[in-house]
Amino acid sequence: MLLLLLGLAILLAVHYDRVIALVRKAGRLPHRPPLASADRQERAPSEPLRIDVRHAPRSVWIALLLILPGIFSLYAWLATDGGRTKLPRETTFYYDMLADALASGQTFLEQAPDPRLARLVNPYDPTERAGIPKCRQDTTSGCYVLDASYFDGKFYLYWGPAPAVILAVLKIGGFGKLGDASIALVAACALASLLIVCLVDLWHRHFFRLPRWLLVPPLLLAGLAYPLPWILDAPRIYEAAILAGAAFLVGGLALALPALASGDHSPWRLTLAGILWSMAFGSRVVLALPIAVLAGAIVWRLVRLRPIHSHPRSVWKSLASLAFPMAVSTSLIGLYNFVRFSNPLETGWRFALAGSGAQSPGLRAAFNVGNIPTNIYNYLLARVSWSGHFPFIEPALATRAVGPIQIPHPGVFHGEHVTGLLITTPFLLFAIYLCWWLTCASVDCAGATGKGVSSAPPDQAGFHGLVVVLLLAGLAAFLPILCVYAVSARYLLDVSPILTVLAALGAWNAYETARTPATRWLIGSAIVAMVAVSGVVSILLAVDNLSR
Repeated sequence: MLLLLLGLAILLAVHYDRVIALVRKAGRLPHRPPLASADRQERAPSEPLRIDVRHAPRSVWIALLLILPGIFSLYAWLATDGGRTKLPRETTFYYDMLADALASGQTFLEQAPDPRLARLVNPYDPTERAGIPKCRQDTTSGCYVLDASYFDGKFYLYWGPAPAVILAVLKIGGFGKLGDASIALVAACALASLLIVCLVDLWHRHFFRLPRWLLVPPLLLAGLAYPLPWILDAPRIYEAAILAGAAFLVGGLALALPALASGDHSPWRLTLAGILWSMAFGSRVVLALPIAVLAGAIVWRLVRLRPIHSHPRSVWKSLASLAFPMAVSTSLIGLYNFVRFSNPLETGWRFALAGSGAQSPGLRAAFNVGNIPTNIYNYLLARVSWSGHFPFIEPALATRAVGPIQIPHPGVFHGEHVTGLLITTPFLLFAIYLCWWLTCASVDCAGATGKGVSSAPPDQAGFHGLVVVLLLAGLAAFLPILCVYAVSARYLLDVSPILTVLAALGAWNAYETARTPATRWLIGSAIVAMVAVSGVVSILLAVDNLSR
């Protein structure tokens, strides 16, 4: 019930005006007539597209009220070990420990390191500290905290502090202990809800003339797409940090969509978007790349393509509303790192007491373009293995090979169980189609579109630019995990929400630009089939992970 109320609260907060308008309006909602061809051409590209939220169909909100509880129930079932426990099965309490430290006015953990660590020549070498046990939930002395950063005789955390800051504020108000699994569960529910908000906004902005049932499949996939359900089985600090970063990133995108799509520069929206993107950066540093792309696109959209009716002063005020929270948060994180390591750019990752010790050489050794070929294969094309018992499929361990071809891999390699996105989520093929369509809309693709599909763009202004921005943001989010030495399914959450949005836009655009009823029927059937396969495969993989 708590998760259901959380999802409804998020939807109400983001679309308050729409919900109130629907409650007050009685009777059948009027049909919004399509724009005439002349009207489509007369709208200036720089003129913002105002979406009349009063015309939102009730069936959409009814569908949301049915979809969200089902998705949240699945998440809760996975996080509670298949319903065996009433609360999420807590595995780690790292954010809770950092929240206690922050609430006490310090940046290092309260746990005192084992004195033997200080006597080691290289405490970051797992073989040297083999005689020192790892700390468990009930032991805080005579041990070391696995994956904590050990520096100057103290334990720190290299994960982004944003979730711990929120938890510290709650603890000051009297909140009790909270494990990383609970944080991950809340972040997963928020991520699914906010991703659905983005899809609903884009639907009403660009594809509201299509049959309403086409909105439902992408909404289902927003909460079911791999790897989101997969990582909710006993999530730890690793999953909690990534899920929190993804939720904050998508939340900022939901608020920034009016500015990106039509130049609507509402200061309060951009301020909230800046705050959420600051929290995303404060949860996961590598998200700075897609955030920079999205924020840069807003600046370009408002400065170079300023709406005709807007005064320059109001535009710069809106940009300041976006930039101020991001500048403040960046400064605070730099100060946070300086207090800990005397270096504003040091996160502490290379001081982590990890199991392999591969991080000690630093970021330059961890990120290498030579990792890209194998990581592309592992993240996009790695296949599943079939078994003779339920759930019938299981992922394979990531390898240094590209299929049957062995690729020389630079330096150290760490591979976990992973399945390629194009195998688990064939619906993402519509994102590839969208790239092809965008190219054909920009250059002469005579004969490339065939007889059944038209390359004519949707009639709302700004769609092409929005697609380009999302593609660049997705690429920026994907690049770090392609270069890093480790392969893990949880890393895909940096990019999978953006890919889901692009795939939904591609699917709707394919249906809208179809020239014949037969082509539309085929495309509609493909959308339903691909979402069904994607959802079933994702759930089966999550059940397999639960049984491990």
